[in-house]
Amino acid sequence: MSLEAPCIPAEPEISGIGVRVAIYAQNLLSFIPAISALSDGEVAIYELEAVKDQSTTILITAFGILISAMVQARTLGLPNFHANVVLNLSWMNNTNTFIYFLLYVQHKSQLGPQQIKSDLESWFRHFKAHFSHSVILGDRDLDLKPEGQRDSATVLENPALEPQSLLSAIFRVKVRGVVGLLGSLHLSMMSALGLWLWANPRSFGTAREANACAMEFSSTIIFGRSVPLASSGLRIWSLLIYAVLLVPGLNLLWPTMLFLFLIKFYSAWRKPQQRRDARKARRAAQKQKLKLDSNSSGRQSLLPTPGPDPTSHPPPPGLTKRARSFARRSLWALQMWYNPFLLPTVLGMVLLFAINIIFIVDTEVTLRTNRPLQEEGESDWTFGQTLALLLLVLPLRDLRVFGARRDVSASLRNAVHWQAETDILWDLVRRGADVNVEAEGAQYPTVLLLAVARRRDVEFTKILLSCGANPDIPDSTSCTALQAAASQGNLELVKLLLAHGANPNIEGGQHGTALQAAAVSGNREIVKVLLEHGADASIQGGKYGTALQAASNLQYTEIVELFQAQAQRGGGHWLH
Repeated sequence: MSLEAPCIPAEPEISGIGVRVAIYAQNLLSFIPAISALSDGEVAIYELEAVKDQSTTILITAFGILISAMVQARTLGLPNFHANVVLNLSWMNNTNTFIYFLLYVQHKSQLGPQQIKSDLESWFRHFKAHFSHSVILGDRDLDLKPEGQRDSATVLENPALEPQSLLSAIFRVKVRGVVGLLGSLHLSMMSALGLWLWANPRSFGTAREANACAMEFSSTIIFGRSVPLASSGLRIWSLLIYAVLLVPGLNLLWPTMLFLFLIKFYSAWRKPQQRRDARKARRAAQKQKLKLDSNSSGRQSLLPTPGPDPTSHPPPPGLTKRARSFARRSLWALQMWYNPFLLPTVLGMVLLFAINIIFIVDTEVTLRTNRPLQEEGESDWTFGQTLALLLLVLPLRDLRVFGARRDVSASLRNAVHWQAETDILWDLVRRGADVNVEAEGAQYPTVLLLAVARRRDVEFTKILLSCGANPDIPDSTSCTALQAAASQGNLELVKLLLAHGANPNIEGGQHGTALQAAAVSGNREIVKVLLEHGADASIQGGKYGTALQAASNLQYTEIVELFQAQAQRGGGHWLH
C-alpha cells in the first residue's frame, strides 16, 4: 500500500488544538496548589481539601474524553491513531490522582492529632481501614443530630452536618476518598480503552480503512523515540500495562507501594544521620552544662563564655552584627520550615511534573510527524474545543484558595464555635492562631475546652497545652477544663492539666471546684492527685458543700477515709 493522499480522518473534537491546550493547561495548573501547599514545609488541611476539589474537577471532566472516544469508536468511527492520542491525554489527566495522594501522605505524616508513623505497616493499616469503610450504607433517615448529642468517639470522622452529594441523597451512600475512587475508575476506563485498541488495532472501532493506513504508515513518539504503530513490541507492552491497571482499586496499589517503599528507604537512610545529630546534641548539652557549672562556681570556664558556638564556623570578616543576626534567624527559619520527610513528596511531585511534560512533548511531536497522513480539518475550531477551554474556569476557580492568608485566629474562633473537626482545629493552631481565642456564646469557648470537655482527646490536649493553651479559662457554665476532666473521671487528662499549671481551686460550674467534682464522681485517684497538687478541701460550693460532704452524702467510703487521713496530716480544721 502506497501513500498517495491523507488517509486518517480529522478528529478536531477529540484531539483538536483547543482540546489539547485545555488538557495541558488544566494539568499543569494542578501543580500550582501542590507547590503552594508544600512551600511552607507542611500540608495544611484546607490546602489538602482544595487540592481534592481541583483533582475531583479535573478527573470528572477527564471521563468526558474517554466516554466520547469509546462512543465514537462504536458509532461514527475513531481511528486507532487518534485513540492512541486519547490515551496519552488520559495518562496526563490521571496524574491528578497521584498529586493528591502525595499531599495526602505528606499531611498524614506530619505532627498532629492523627499523625501516622512513617513505616509501611502503619500506612498499610491506615489504607486498609480507609478503603474498607469507603462506601457506607446509611439509614433511610439522614442523621442531623446536633454535635452535642453525638457520640464523642465518632466526632473526628463524622462532622455534625456533612454535605450530601446527589449519590448519597438518593441512595443513602457515603463515599470516602473520592479522588482515589475517581482516579481508580478513570485508570480502569483508560485501561479498557487501551486493551480494546491494542487487542487488535486494525479492527478497532469501525474506521477500518483509517486503521489500516495508520498501521501501515503512522508512528507514535515514546520518550522522544519514534515507534511504528504496527510494532509488535509496542502492542505487547501496551497490553501488559493496561491489563495490570484494569482492575479498580488494585490499579492504585502499585504506585502506592512504590511511594511507600521510597519513604521506607528514605527513613532507613536518615537513621544514621539522626543518630549522629543526637550525639552532637548530647555533646553540645554537656559542654553547655560544663560552662554553666564553671561560671556559677567562679572558676574560669572550660569553654569560652560569651561568643559564638565553638563548634560553629567563625563569622566571615566584614559581616556586621546585624547581618550575622539575620543569618542566624534565617537558618532558624529554614530549620523550622524543613520537614525531613518532605523530600520523598517533592521528588514524587517532580517526577509527576516531568511525566506531564514528556506526554505533552510526545503528543505534539506525534501529531506533527503524522500530519501528512491526516485529512484537512484537524485544526478546525469546533464547539467541543470551545467547551473544553471553558472548562478551564473550574481549575482556575479552585486556585483562589492559595496565597490568600486569612485571620487564622478569627477562623479558629469560628471553628471552635461550630465545633469543627480536630484536624481543622489543629491546622489553625499550627498556622499561628491564638490558641486561647474565645468563641463568645459557645458552650465550649476555647479549643482546649472543646478537646477536654467535649471530646476527651488526650493527644490533642497535649498538643494544645504545649502550644500555650490556658487551662483555667472557663466555659459557658464557669467550669474549667480541669473541673470537666475531674467530673468525667478522666485521670490522664487531670494529671496532664495539673502538670501544665491548671489551678485546682478555681470555683464555678455545677460542683464548685475540681476536687468537689472528683468527689461527686467517686474517683479516689483523682481526689488524691488533686490533694497532692494543693487542692483546698475546705472550699464550700456546689450541691453538697465541701468535697468531704459530697463524698459522705454519696457514701464513697474510700474518699471519706482519704480526706480524714489528709485532715489529720494537715490539722483537720476543715474536717467538720
